[in-house]
Amino acid sequence: QLINYFIYLGFIGMIVFYNQDNDVAYKATHTLDQQLLLVDLDTNVQFADIMSVGNVYQWIDRVFLPTAYSNEFYNGKVFGLNQGDTANYQGYFLNEVQMTLGKTRLRQVRSTDTCKVPSAFRYRGPTYEDSPNLGTGKTYGTSGTSVSNLAGLGLRYEPEEPEDGNGIEKCFPGYQDAFNDMCGHCPSVKGDCPLSQHYVTTQTDKSRLKSTFLLDCPINEPETGPNATSVPTWRYKYWSDGPGWTSTASGISYPPGGYLEDLPLGAEPAQQRLQELIDMKWIDEYTRALFVDITFYSAQVDIFVHAKFAFEFSTTGSVIPSANIEAQNLIGELRAVKWITKLWGSPGDTVGGMPGNELTRFITFCFEIILYLIVFQYLMNASDEIVKAGSFRNFCLDIFNCMDVGNLALFLMVIVYRFAFMLQASTLDYQVYWNKQKEDAVYGYKYYELQEPDDTGYDEYFRVGGCGSLYRAMKDLFALGVLVNFGKVFKYLAASEHLGQFTTTIMKASQMLPPVIAVTLLLMTGFGFAFFITLGPYMSEYKTFEDTMYTMMLVIFEDFDIWGVMAYSSFTFMLGGTAWSVP
Repeated sequence: QLINYFIYLGFIGMIVFYNQDNDVAYKATHTLDQQLLLVDLDTNVQFADIMSVGNVYQWIDRVFLPTAYSNEFYNGKVFGLNQGDTANYQGYFLNEVQMTLGKTRLRQVRSTDTCKVPSAFRYRGPTYEDSPNLGTGKTYGTSGTSVSNLAGLGLRYEPEEPEDGNGIEKCFPGYQDAFNDMCGHCPSVKGDCPLSQHYVTTQTDKSRLKSTFLLDCPINEPETGPNATSVPTWRYKYWSDGPGWTSTASGISYPPGGYLEDLPLGAEPAQQRLQELIDMKWIDEYTRALFVDITFYSAQVDIFVHAKFAFEFSTTGSVIPSANIEAQNLIGELRAVKWITKLWGSPGDTVGGMPGNELTRFITFCFEIILYLIVFQYLMNASDEIVKAGSFRNFCLDIFNCMDVGNLALFLMVIVYRFAFMLQASTLDYQVYWNKQKEDAVYGYKYYELQEPDDTGYDEYFRVGGCGSLYRAMKDLFALGVLVNFGKVFKYLAASEHLGQFTTTIMKASQMLPPVIAVTLLLMTGFGFAFFITLGPYMSEYKTFEDTMYTMMLVIFEDFDIWGVMAYSSFTFMLGGTAWSVP
């Protein structure tokens, strides 16, 4: 069994380290980080420094679009002089290496929720011209006059429906699923909608009325077909691409749908459309998050790169930017399978019809198949052991048997996710205009003939989010299964007289761990409560209960910012000194 176990681990090691996906994925994402996140959109203002809606538009207009659609030609590709506009023949390229697949998609998530402003702040606030009416010779704010007496001083006090004042009419809380706006917010679709509460129905909401009636509402744009230049911008879509998204910065979970706008191909047309969205006030005070999605393909290493840029509009008025750039090998295994069945490749490719790096993928895929066969063999052995134990409950009394069951369950899920993601990856298709070289039958000269694609997928948003999420889930489950397998090494160490002493010591010590862990958690929780109360408003490490407990866990490893604590609270500094001495 020990020999079989090490053979099993050997196959896992070859699968994990034989291919170079991680290396090329890092390089692909790193180059995008350098070009999209570390470029100044204004003086000393980069992606991480974005704080307002204006900065968001600036980044999309000045950095993102010019970079994503920077080149129209690729590695000296030749076009016939008589073929007209060569820009129609293919897509655009970022840095002449990664091809931009299709359009850029903007998706916003909106909320219908509003909060009630206290009456003291809803009236038309006094201005400089109003100050003589106070009667005390002092400007407002120093007179000590209460809000209830403003009407007697000649000031207008309208807490319910301010007409033309500069008071606070509405406030907008954070996003919640219960208030997700799933109704169109355009005049032509205005009407009774139980899911939305902010349609213009009266003349009282003048600011909303003004912005709404200026909208250019493309509600009648076709959704599908050859004339589908853009999805309806003002109509809610329940799904865009892939699952929903949870922000690591705010902890808010956003749905997979929203209001979508696919920008035209090319930097200049996309910038013009972006300006139209700005003029139409597509993003307003009800917007809670804006997502920018785009997909690239790197032919040299055969990977897809999906980039998602999120901008959350917080309740404090600032924008929280986040970037998630993932490079994934979605079709490498399909290439290997098609190579086996002689259904892949074209003249000029290497290794029997596959690009050169596909031989590595093929070998890795074979190792993975062998690994799955070993897993099924372990499954058969486990079923025999369960029969010998008399019941599944008796079988699981041994901790190592529980690890075997967990290992089998994880790898069975890996197989399911592997099949699902490969099945979905097989539907990926992207075609563009291209030139085919031909030779004149009479005179023998060569010329190029324009070949049209079978579909217009190049003129649409290219979806890989769903396939990528399955790929990511498969890799995560595989990693967890590998971790469980290496935990089984203690089972085989116990069989040795000398090495078994280590396992025995660990098992006996683990019986004493529960009280120690309970006391440690109790101390962490107590300090966490105190730190959250005193430091929550000032330090990001203590702004939520989860952040506080994570920080307290770092204290155990002596990673504690005691100087930062001392800068805000001397009382908490004293607690921090005590916490520092606990480990």
